[in-house]
Amino acid sequence: MSFVSLLEDPNASVRQTIYAEKFRPSGRPLFKSHSQAVRDQRYKLIRLDCTNDEFYDLAVDPGERRNLIGEDLNAQQQKALDSLSRTLDDKTSCLTIAGSEGRPSRSP
Repeated sequence: MSFVSLLEDPNASVRQTIYAEKFRPSGRPLFKSHSQAVRDQRYKLIRLDCTNDEFYDLAVDPGERRNLIGEDLNAQQQKALDSLSRTLDDKTSCLTIAGSEGRPSRSP
C-alpha cells in the first residue's frame, strides 16, 4: 500500500512490520555476508548470515545495545520473537554463494 493510498483512505490497512536486508560488500566482488531484519513498533529481530540472531526491545533499548537472545524472555517478548522469526522465515530464505560462477542462490 502506498503512502498516497493512506492519505486517500485513513482506514486502509497498514503493514505491522518492516523488512530489510543488507549484503556486504555491495557490488563487486560478490557478497560474503547477508543480513536480514524485521521489526514491529517495539521489537527488532536481526538475522546475520542465516545463523546468528539478535533481538532488541526498542522501547527500552533504542540504541540496540542489549541483545535479548539467550536471556529469559517474558511472555510478551517471547511472543514478539516468535512472530518476528516466523515473518523472517516466511518472507525470506538464506542466500549462499553457489558454484564456481559465484552467483547467489536461495537455499531451501
